[in-house]
Amino acid sequence: MTGLDYNIALSVFSPFYIAFGVPSNMIMKKVRPSIWLTGMVLFWSIIMVCTGLVHDFMSFLFARCFLGIAEGGLYPGAVYYITMRYLGNECGFRIALFFSMATAAGAFGELFARGISDMSGAGGKDGWSWIYIIEGLLTFCVGCISYRAIGDSSNNTKFLSETEQKEVMRRLAIDRNLLSDECNSKYVWQALKDWKIYVNMVLAFCLSTAVYSLSLFLPTIVKEMGYTNNAAQLMTVPPYVVACFFTISASFVADKMKQRGRFVLRFLALGINGSALLISSDKTPVQFTGTFLAALGVFPTTPLLSTWVGNNLSGSLKRGVGFGMVVGFGNFGGIVAASSIALWMALVSQASDDSSLLTTHLRFIEGHSIFLSLLSLAFVLTVLMMTYHKMENNRRVARDAERGLTADTYTPKMKLQQKDEGDDATFWRYTM
Repeated sequence: MTGLDYNIALSVFSPFYIAFGVPSNMIMKKVRPSIWLTGMVLFWSIIMVCTGLVHDFMSFLFARCFLGIAEGGLYPGAVYYITMRYLGNECGFRIALFFSMATAAGAFGELFARGISDMSGAGGKDGWSWIYIIEGLLTFCVGCISYRAIGDSSNNTKFLSETEQKEVMRRLAIDRNLLSDECNSKYVWQALKDWKIYVNMVLAFCLSTAVYSLSLFLPTIVKEMGYTNNAAQLMTVPPYVVACFFTISASFVADKMKQRGRFVLRFLALGINGSALLISSDKTPVQFTGTFLAALGVFPTTPLLSTWVGNNLSGSLKRGVGFGMVVGFGNFGGIVAASSIALWMALVSQASDDSSLLTTHLRFIEGHSIFLSLLSLAFVLTVLMMTYHKMENNRRVARDAERGLTADTYTPKMKLQQKDEGDDATFWRYTM
């Protein structure tokens, strides 16, 4: 690939990845999760292998489009599936485990790919082709295993006894407050008309753009600190490892405390400080510290936000559509990040004759400033959502008190009368 081909290849993937989240979750609501999620993984693996077999740029772009479709439904689908099978205060840790695999892939994927690339020339194929082929075959194996591991519902999970299945169903029924689990188009409209989902979409966009930007630029950022190419690749691993640890541990603690927003704010504050360090100093120790804080600002907050969205959307179909909207719009960040690479390369090229300006661009000051702005906006929006949730909870508590009720004293009959109201039901309380 030459010129802007790399950026085009990155960008063409994103529209398909973005568009497929909502329909995928709606289809999974109709189709068995074991079939749909497994099918997505197998389709993904086949497309990856085919990508490794292409011989021209247009075929590569075509494969990237299909890869976007295959991947687009997986993350929102997996998160949606977790919320269907676990209580609200049990989802965060599971979602974080799933998401942290992406963080771990960032830490070790480059090293794994570097090893495979040494196969360049084998079978007459380049190293990058073997990366796609081998990773695609490994993904295919995982897909075959996942069909047996994914239970479609609590009452037909093969690895649970009949008594355990009944207990799971009882706990989920209590947690869902008898709100509707039907697949009806009116719940889709509920999601489309809910302003809170749109605020969370902007929040997800801020975080996703920051995640993609950090993932794409971290090797370059570390390299410009003075490390060689190989050392730069190795030095990107520690920030990912630390972020992975905090991603899982923070979500575990958040589950126990039944809180989300406060954790999001704290990690965003770390990320804001990290980007400020990257902007303000050219000293290697300070900048390397900044990369750790920047990673802590974006990686743990992403599964925390996903869980927070799921905790505050009900019933089932509205939650699935809401997940698709939030994750899908958030993935516009991939397009922005890919475009920023092209902009950065252009700035570096134009500044090649001006040493002071070139130094500024190589330190990626513009990019760090955008990173700082995105995290700051996310911080403000998180405060807004926490304030609204608190005010609305207080309003509902006061209204129930006038009727001599609390959230715990609603009878099943009273709850069933509001089963179609979702999170607008008067007995519903938002997670802070």
